[in-house]
Amino acid sequence: MIALLFALFASSMTLAYFKLVRFSYAVFMLTLLMSAYWLKFHATTTLSIQL
Repeated sequence: MIALLFALFASSMTLAYFKLVRFSYAVFMLTLLMSAYWLKFHATTTLSIQL
């Protein structure tokens, strides 16, 4: 998932470089939403460590 987020951020920067700003903003916002979901998932799930 982290690799996907980095790839989406990189694609957003690449789209902005090629002057496709509207698509770049869309990918960036999608990536931010996915990042927030990923953070919430890791912050709220219980650890299943069995010692």
